[in-house]
Amino acid sequence: MITNKILRLMKQRFNDFRGISAEAMVSGLQVFRLFEIREGESLRIGGSMGEDHLLVALGRVHIDGDPWDPIRSADAPFVLPSAPVLTTVEAIDDSVLCHLDLDLLDMLLAEEQLVELGADTLAQERMALVRSTDLLRKIPLENLDRALELLRETQVEAGAEPVKMGKESDCFFVLVEGAAELWRIDDEEGIPMKAEDLGPGSCFGEEGLLMKSPSPVTVRFTTDGRLLTLPRDDFQRLLARPMVREVDVHVAKTMRERGYPMLDVRLEEEHEEIRIPGTQLIPLSQLRKRAGELDQEQEYVVYCRSGRRSSVASFLLGEMGFRVVNMTGGIKEWPFEVEGDEVET
Repeated sequence: MITNKILRLMKQRFNDFRGISAEAMVSGLQVFRLFEIREGESLRIGGSMGEDHLLVALGRVHIDGDPWDPIRSADAPFVLPSAPVLTTVEAIDDSVLCHLDLDLLDMLLAEEQLVELGADTLAQERMALVRSTDLLRKIPLENLDRALELLRETQVEAGAEPVKMGKESDCFFVLVEGAAELWRIDDEEGIPMKAEDLGPGSCFGEEGLLMKSPSPVTVRFTTDGRLLTLPRDDFQRLLARPMVREVDVHVAKTMRERGYPMLDVRLEEEHEEIRIPGTQLIPLSQLRKRAGELDQEQEYVVYCRSGRRSSVASFLLGEMGFRVVNMTGGIKEWPFEVEGDEVET
């Protein structure tokens, strides 16, 4: 269904794609999503936290009850409302739609301009890496530009441990080349166990930086490789602040009353002792493995004991595409209803 013919047609028809080569459109398909909808079918679709466009590439549809076709889309694309609002699409004919993320489109345009300006290979490589790294694609473009300037490259050998459990780190890392393993203390066994394999585009080091404590993980390279490093203060200013949205306990209570689910990222025994009623538990150490248990259509309020672990969870979930806010102060600052084994009745 995703064919060069459709891509060429979109480039000719829609202003959003001006300045982008056909080759870049093919290589940059993560910037937009093409999908078919058959005559008589309907679906509901939501935008991101930024501005997204919904284009009708082929056919005719009703969008929230109004008729749309390629001509109308070319004249003025439909702007999807920000999450969690959903838009209803009903197909009049067999149709092809394009869901376009404008923030990611900006990055694709920036990469194209780097090529046209004859930028050096390293600059082009770093911009290409952005497109394959979930985290870097989600920060404001102006922050990204500055971060790319400040990233410094370093070579590592097999066996190197740039982040080590129990030791503080002053940097955030993006893996450019090579392979590594991430180890952490298993919640049940209480011993270090491999939790994840890392490859190009993987990021690490954020846990210790966000919690302002020694690293809870070890990253060990299994091959020679290359890293990009960003110092602690630059990480906090350019990446952490835009990625971690925070609310106080009073706002969190209001969100809970309005139906926003709450996610507890403490250990199971902490959750059993005291918790906010009705909250879902996924310990921070299990978050990457169990993220599939969360609903991409929901926005979550994340909490822990003090707000430190939940800031890491908010960062990681944002990197994975979830909409979350971090409850500052954690459950120790929560003055409202709680339940659990240690709660007096």
